[in-house]
Amino acid sequence: MAGLKGSLIATAIIFLLLGGVAGYFAISIPRDVKAEALLGEARVALQKNNRDGARKKFEQVITQFPRTDSGAAAMYALFRMVDQDRAELKAQIDKQLRDIQASQKISQSRLSEVEKAAASRQITVAAPAPAPAVSKPIVIQKSSNRSKIHSTPTRHRRR
Repeated sequence: MAGLKGSLIATAIIFLLLGGVAGYFAISIPRDVKAEALLGEARVALQKNNRDGARKKFEQVITQFPRTDSGAAAMYALFRMVDQDRAELKAQIDKQLRDIQASQKISQSRLSEVEKAAASRQITVAAPAPAPAVSKPIVIQKSSNRSKIHSTPTRHRRR
């Protein structure tokens, strides 16, 4: 009896372990399949140059299936995307800085050319032309049946 009891206990332990392994696979395989499908969708979005859609899918894989191979792959893909974005931004900033420096050099050279031209030439400003001389008004004065033309203003003369 003792031998039978020990073999029954050993058989029960083996079936318990097999049941646990089968249960694990029954639960984890569908999760892995779902995670792998979502990861595939993210990769397709990335290949179609839909970076925002791919980023959302990768984040979804990470949050819903964090302890799967797909979760780790999604995290790695997100890190690579962030590195690529950072490198692209750095390249754009460097290009803009080079463009700014080039335009500053051009502006400086033009400014120095203008300063040299101004220094080598004497710039004379002509005085404004004098106002035209105002001629004295011509006044016609009547006196004793004769008209006299004077070039000076009228004055009363005493006779």
